[in-house]
Amino acid sequence: MKTTAKFDGIILTTASLAAIVLSGIWALSTPDLGERLMAAGLAGILGLGLLLALFHRGKHMPYIPLREWCTVSFDEHALQVYSAPPGAEAWSQQALWSDIARAEVVEEGLYASDRVLLFADESNAPMLDVPTEAKGGREFLQELFRRELLDPKALLVSEGKKP
Repeated sequence: MKTTAKFDGIILTTASLAAIVLSGIWALSTPDLGERLMAAGLAGILGLGLLLALFHRGKHMPYIPLREWCTVSFDEHALQVYSAPPGAEAWSQQALWSDIARAEVVEEGLYASDRVLLFADESNAPMLDVPTEAKGGREFLQELFRRELLDPKALLVSEGKKP
């Protein structure tokens, strides 16, 4: 991961320097004042991008799959969500199965994990928010189906499939 990040930084730095040099050449070679100002502005923007790239070089974190830092576990009486996100403080939440009145799946799209919201009553405030991609997430969904807190047919309809 670090090699890729370092390589990306080198490519970005080289491309920014090349664009600044080409903008400078363009600014010097054209007699039109408007084109010179445009080239100088472009070089300035690219220079700012280069400075930002150099400043942030090596500071981005590698991608760590959610299942490696978030776990959902359960037994016959309760469930627990433990999360230790990279670069943030770890946390954990528990709930008794007997306190859960209903569950609802929230689809987050292609770039985020879908979530299951657990509600203690008919209010709109969830008591627990469980990412489906967490370690143990698939078993957790099966347990929700088994306990009839979540309807598998409703899940299929929400995904645009016919039950």
